[in-house]
Amino acid sequence: MIREITVFTNGDSSKLNTWSNVPYFFTETFLKKGVKVNRIDIFPSIVIEKVYNRFLTKYVRRKYPNTTYDYFRSRLHFFLVSSQVLFSMFKYRKSDKFIFLTFSFSTLRYRKSDVIQFGDWTYDYYFKYFLERDPDIFEKLAVQRELRQMQNVSVVVPLFKTVHEYMISSLSMRNVKYLSNFINNNYGEIDESEIIQRKIASNKILFVGSVKYIDGAIKLLDAFIKIQVKYPDLELHIIGMSNEDLGIKIENVFCYGYLSKDNILQNEMYYSLFLDSMLYVNPTPKWSAFSATIEAMYYCMPVVVERYPEFIALFGERNDSIFYSSSDTPHSLHTLMLKFLERRKDAYLYQNARNTVQHHTWGNFIDNLLLSI
Repeated sequence: MIREITVFTNGDSSKLNTWSNVPYFFTETFLKKGVKVNRIDIFPSIVIEKVYNRFLTKYVRRKYPNTTYDYFRSRLHFFLVSSQVLFSMFKYRKSDKFIFLTFSFSTLRYRKSDVIQFGDWTYDYYFKYFLERDPDIFEKLAVQRELRQMQNVSVVVPLFKTVHEYMISSLSMRNVKYLSNFINNNYGEIDESEIIQRKIASNKILFVGSVKYIDGAIKLLDAFIKIQVKYPDLELHIIGMSNEDLGIKIENVFCYGYLSKDNILQNEMYYSLFLDSMLYVNPTPKWSAFSATIEAMYYCMPVVVERYPEFIALFGERNDSIFYSSSDTPHSLHTLMLKFLERRKDAYLYQNARNTVQHHTWGNFIDNLLLSI
C-alpha cells in the first residue's frame, strides 16, 4: 500500500495554472485518497535561464535558426535538476514512490523500482509528429538524454494512446503503460438534464486555444462568417486569444484571452461559457487542444475537430457527437457546422457527448495508476 509519494513537476503543483492544471489535479487526487504528497518544483531558475539563453542559446540559434533547444534542454539544467532530485530523495527517503511529471528527468537509476514517469509526449515524438524533421545536433543530445531517463525507471505512463504506441513500436520500450485520459474539471457536479436544456436553447459556439492554435481559429472564423448568412443570431466565443491576436473584429465574435482557473472570476467566466455553449469547434490540424475538447464533451457539448490520430484512437471513427473535419476537403468545416445546426434541438447529441467521456475522471486515472505500480 502506498502511503507517501514525492512528485517532481516543472512548476508549482499546488497551483492550478501549472501545465494545463495537470500537476494540481494529479497531486490533489492523491491527497484525497489519503496519500502524503511531497511536492518538488524543478522549474528552471529564471536568472540562470535568462543568462544561458542570452549567450549560449543565442549562439546555437545562429547556427540552427529553427532549433527548439534552449536552457531547459541543456546539460547544465539537467545537472542542476539531478542534484535537486538526489537531495529530495534523501530528504523524503521514506517515500514509497518517486513520480516525475516529465520524461526528461529521473532518479539516475537510484531506487529504479520505485520511480514512475508521466507526461504527454517525448521530445523525440515532438520532432516526428509535430515538426516532421530530424533534430539538430543540440536537440539530438537532449533527445538521447531523455531516452536514457525513460529506460531507468520502473514505469513510463504517457498521457496519449498514440504516444504509447510510438514508444513501443519506435523506441522498443517495454516499461510503458497507457491508463486513460482525464478531465481537468474545476467546477464540480452538474445537473445533466438542466445543462442539456440550456444547450438546446443556446446560440453560442465555443473555441478554446492559445495563439499556437490560431490556424484553427482563422478557419473557424471563415466558416462562422458563412454560417451567419443562414443563422444571423449565432455567437462565437473564443477563449485563449484576444481580438489583437486574431487581428480582426467581427460582429457576434467575442474574445476573452486567457482565462485562469486559479482566478475565481475568470474560472466562473470559463465555466459559464462551457455550460451555455451548444457546440465546441477547434479545427487546428494535428492537435485541437485535446484537454479542452474532452472537457467540452464532459459538459455535454458535441465537438467539431480535425481528424487526427489521437482523437480517433480514443473515440473511434464514428461517434454521433464528434464531427471530424478535414483540411483536404473544401468547405468541410462549414458543412459540418451546418449539419450540427440542423440537429441542434436533438438532446441525444448532448447526452451522448457526455456519455462518451464521463469515465475519464482523475479518480479513475489515479486508481488505474495505483493498480499498475
